[in-house]
Amino acid sequence: LFIFVVKSFSIKDVMHKAALLVRAATDLPRRGNEFELCNSFSAFTAFMEQQETRIRLMLTSLMRNTGCPTRMPKLNCEVEEYLERIVMVDDHVVERAGIVMDELDRGGRDDVEVPKTIIGAESTKRKKAEAEARFQERIHASDPGSVLAEQLRLAYEELKAAKVANVKVKPQKEYGFESSIDNSTNPFVPKLKTKHHALPRKETSGMIIIDEHSANIENHSDPSLNYEADVPHPYQLEIQNFVVPSSQMESKEPIVNDALAQASSDIQETSLTMIKTKEDLERLRDVLNSCREFAVDLEHHDFRSYLGITCLIQISTRSEDYIIDPFPLWNDLHILNDPFTNPEILKVFHGGEHDIEWLQRDFGIYVVNMFDTGRAMRRLEMQKFNLRYLVQHYCDVTLNKKYQLADWRERPLDSDMIHYARSDTHYLLYCYDRLREELIEKGDAMQNLLRVVYSESAFICSRVYQKPSFDRDGFRGLERRLLNNRQEAAMRVLWHWRDRVAREEDESVQYVLPNHMLLTIAESLPRELQGILLCCNPVPPLVRECVHELHKYVC
Repeated sequence: LFIFVVKSFSIKDVMHKAALLVRAATDLPRRGNEFELCNSFSAFTAFMEQQETRIRLMLTSLMRNTGCPTRMPKLNCEVEEYLERIVMVDDHVVERAGIVMDELDRGGRDDVEVPKTIIGAESTKRKKAEAEARFQERIHASDPGSVLAEQLRLAYEELKAAKVANVKVKPQKEYGFESSIDNSTNPFVPKLKTKHHALPRKETSGMIIIDEHSANIENHSDPSLNYEADVPHPYQLEIQNFVVPSSQMESKEPIVNDALAQASSDIQETSLTMIKTKEDLERLRDVLNSCREFAVDLEHHDFRSYLGITCLIQISTRSEDYIIDPFPLWNDLHILNDPFTNPEILKVFHGGEHDIEWLQRDFGIYVVNMFDTGRAMRRLEMQKFNLRYLVQHYCDVTLNKKYQLADWRERPLDSDMIHYARSDTHYLLYCYDRLREELIEKGDAMQNLLRVVYSESAFICSRVYQKPSFDRDGFRGLERRLLNNRQEAAMRVLWHWRDRVAREEDESVQYVLPNHMLLTIAESLPRELQGILLCCNPVPPLVRECVHELHKYVC
């Protein structure tokens, strides 16, 4: 319950603070010993709740500053929930640190095109994904708690800001679905167009369904006017009343298809279908409706988009792999809501928390009847919970994660990226078979472990996408030292300007103006236009475009 703030980056200070932290933690009452007795006193309970709230706020601020898109669990949850989020953030920071080390290493070997020294010049050389993977493996093997974490984070943001996006034209504009993206501060309105497999219900609890083909479309010209603050999940009733089909609770021999050939054959033996037209999509819907189960994964991008954008959808059945290019099909993908919400068809995801929300946000697709292999791995207490370990454990296949940080907006996709994408779902159904059998074997007579996994998976399905809220005072978390009144006022206005421009241009706030550049401008308060540009190296395109406006705010 104690957090010590380290204001310097010397190893000696970090080790000293860590020792104090461990000493304080060991003095806390432990479960099965003094904790139960202490917890019977109201003063102790109140103190614990106060400290949990305090720690949660500090962790939230820490996670926000790392740039990792994850949310803190709700209050009064298990410690494991916090640990899970911290591990996610740690992996996120370590991966970014690996990229920085890669760039520095390659720069030392003259293996990378060095950006020109002109202000605002940007490197156009694409980073090599193979080198990224090599350095990610190196950094994962090192101490994730390195004191260089903050410096690496800042260096990474500088490199990221320096890169010209590989896609010259944003897919939102190129494929004509820009108007369907709502970056306003209005609450998110579900995009459900047709509610397949609906159970009878007496009322809709104020939920609005936008039907673009309805003759009464004029009545919904401003959906936010009739929007309730807490919109229920469109499939809340169906998820709550879902009963796992008996066939999914039975022990069965894991299915080894021709592609797996005893879990070791070449993935190329399986047929791959690329879905690029509405006719392709309709055929895929019919295929999925005839299946008993299929596996799903998504590729996402959030640097050149305010809310983020789904760039690829991978689906695997028992006999075939499918890759959907969502850009030309953006306004038609709701077609897949039919098989995705069919309670008789099992959908297998791995760590589907974000996938579920992205499907809702972009396409109005919901999921009923899901098995999350990540939750199953946790219930079986496996050594690791990531997809790479799962496939290695059951299939003796090592997934190459070199394209994990690739820009999935690129078109056309090269063969290596396609191979990487299909690998994420190709082995998943077989892994599901093996996990199911282990859950049944290690559970009790009531199959408690398997039922818990289905329950946890249903809880993930019940997640409702909500737009990230703008923290008007969030800039305070960036302050490295005490600012005077002018500096704080400049920082506030830059913080608000950045969010406004990001929404208008459909860019991430880090693309518009990275945190460390925002802080530098606010601290230095440059008197001249050139001074603002000198605070940024390289100069973000929107800063250069709006430099006169920014100068008025800080001079």
